[in-house]
Amino acid sequence: MKFFNKIRHIKRQSRTIVPGLDQNSPLDDPNREALEDRLKHDSQNATTLLREMYGLDIKIWGGRYATDDDDRRRIEEMKHGANARLAEARMIVEGWDSIPRDSCTRDERDLMDSVRKAIQAAGETRYSGKRKR
Repeated sequence: MKFFNKIRHIKRQSRTIVPGLDQNSPLDDPNREALEDRLKHDSQNATTLLREMYGLDIKIWGGRYATDDDDRRRIEEMKHGANARLAEARMIVEGWDSIPRDSCTRDERDLMDSVRKAIQAAGETRYSGKRKR
């Protein structure tokens, strides 16, 4: 954020257009700080959810030969947890669609699009089947 504030300050002082920044730059948006905070918060939450999901994947993979009913039930619960974390991460990145395209830089929008595509490529769920009780 300090970097963006510095650019704005230079732009105001010089009364010239900084290369790459036009008069309608997303960096001049008065809501810029809120947007940056939202993207930071969203990306941290999505990252945490994906790490938890992959951690569950490893446990599920480790228990793939479980024969005990209790172990199989725990594995099914972990599968449900992995699916839920993926769904929540998907909801976070799909929420980015509500951000106006002109409020982000091209690099930010490209990054958001690539993250969204990667999560969508994972499919609706990691594990299919009904939860056993």
